[in-house]
Amino acid sequence: MGRSILSVKEIVKQAHELGYKQVAMLDDASISGMTTLFEKVRELEEPIKAVMGVNILVCDDPLYRPPSKKSGEKVKKNESWEAKLYVKNEAGLKALFRLLTIANSEEYFYYVPRIGIKELVVALKSDGLILSTGDFFPLFQHSNYEKIHA
Repeated sequence: MGRSILSVKEIVKQAHELGYKQVAMLDDASISGMTTLFEKVRELEEPIKAVMGVNILVCDDPLYRPPSKKSGEKVKKNESWEAKLYVKNEAGLKALFRLLTIANSEEYFYYVPRIGIKELVVALKSDGLILSTGDFFPLFQHSNYEKIHA
């Protein structure tokens, strides 16, 4: 699940008490918390809309593995940033599943699931995902953000 100290139950309860019509939750490169989110929303007397999403690491080279110290090879710079993806519709859900499958594949996974900008752009063409770049690890921290942003 994500990085919140609040439980899904508490998040849904507070959103409902504050009169929100929707509540969103992002998991880290997973949708494991979504079942709980939808469950807690349905338990409300007047359910609110649950919006699912993920935080996913976007690397300059998602296939790169640093060489071992024994090899004597120089470690290359492989910057990354974190994309926040929200699902709008069924097309977005399918695009998200494809993206997570890639991120968790043997080629891409390196300590954490990760993707490249190419995979992200393909997923965003589905017109079913919303990309947010703000937060603790935003695109704008990347040294080449202007080129990526364009």
